Parts: sequence; C-alpha cells; structure tokens
Amino acid sequence: SILIPAIPGAWTKSVRTRMTNILSRRFEISRVHIAPAPLCALLSHGLTTGIVVWICSLGKCAIFCYRDGMEVVASEPFGFENGSSQEIVDLLHQVANKFDPAKDCGVLRQIVFSVHLAAREPQRRCADPPAARPWAAAADAVEKKLQSSEGALRESVILRSPAPEEDTVVDVLKGADL
Repeated sequence: SILIPAIPGAWTKSVRTRMTNILSRRFEISRVHIAPAPLCALLSHGLTTGIVVWICSLGKCAIFCYRDGMEVVASEPFGFENGSSQEIVDLLHQVANKFDPAKDCGVLRQIVFSVHLAAREPQRRCADPPAARPWAAAADAVEKKLQSSEGALRESVILRSPAPEEDTVVDVLKGADL
C-alpha cells in the first residue's frame, strides 16, 4: 500500500488515474491512495479540521479548508510571489464567510501556513517588507492583520511548517505517514 501526496493543480485526474494503474499493475502495489498535499500538511500538526494556506512554486497556491479530513471549501488560486499578506488575509476572510461561525468554529480555529518552493528556484519574496525568511514574514504579517480584524478569524492560531531552507516537504511527508 502506498500514499502519494498530490500537489494541488499539478496532476489532472487522468494523470492520477494513470499513475495509479502503473503502480498497481506494473509494480503490483495492492493499494494506491492519492491524498491532497494540503491535507497532509494539516495532518502533520495532528489536525483533521482547519485551514491550510498552501504556497507552492509547483501547481497552485490557494487556501483549503478541511472538516474531519474532508475538503469543504477552497479559495481561488493566488500568486504568492507577486501577492501580499493582505491578499492572503482577504482570501481567508472570503473562505471564513462561507461558514456558519456557530457550527464551523473548529474549521476556523487553526490556520496552517505550508510553504513549498522548488530547491532550484531562488527564494521568492512577497510584496511585504523584505526579510531574511520571507515565508515567515508573510505568516507573521497575516497573523497580525487577523488579530486586528473583526470576525471569526480574529482568534485563529497560525501554525507554521518548517522553513523552506530547513526541509520543504517535511510537513507533507509527516502528514502522509500518519
């Protein structure tokens, strides 16, 4: 049995089906599971319910909301390399407005910031002031803006994945291992 974390926007349904067929027929793997990489990032923090701000140089950057391991809402894609923390905050508010705060407060409670940049690419910077680790600066800026905002996200806790220079896939792989 094997689990493959799928990067959003990188593999079409036909590519996933082909990969599953190749692994099961050619390599005789009895079970092939393909899970969304943002869900794996959420699982790596011991959560099945919450929001993942997925930033990746492959596929698409977006915000994904999960309840009990099932995706319930996703934002439109955004361009992290050209965007700002305010754009992420605006998208977080858009997805939060799709929930009933009385019923869905668990989804809005934790926000996982998961950043994955290709090793060959230079570190990209968001439009916020330069910092030694731009992904951390963006997460800090988002957290400050949410704390000073009105609404259900004000009390949210931002959980950060490891720095890209440390290990860009550790949260996804740890979550896939669970």
